[in-house]
Amino acid sequence: ASLSQFKDPETGKALSKTGQVSDWSVANGVGTCSLALSTHSKPIEQDVKEKFRQFLMAQAEGIQDVDVRMRALHRPANPI
Repeated sequence: ASLSQFKDPETGKALSKTGQVSDWSVANGVGTCSLALSTHSKPIEQDVKEKFRQFLMAQAEGIQDVDVRMRALHRPANPI
């Protein structure tokens, strides 16, 4: 799956460039990965998680399900 097509809801940057997806593995047709979102995105976390799961299932042939594990992303504040 090309993560460049799925954007971080906070920054709009492609997940392929932000390092927010990790621990990707596939076993018996089930994919597992971790997706990190900042606390700013917490209110929409479940929606983003489900959209990302559906995105991965559409992109990866032979995957019957994807377990997306959420984790907190600690993004330093931009300098003023």
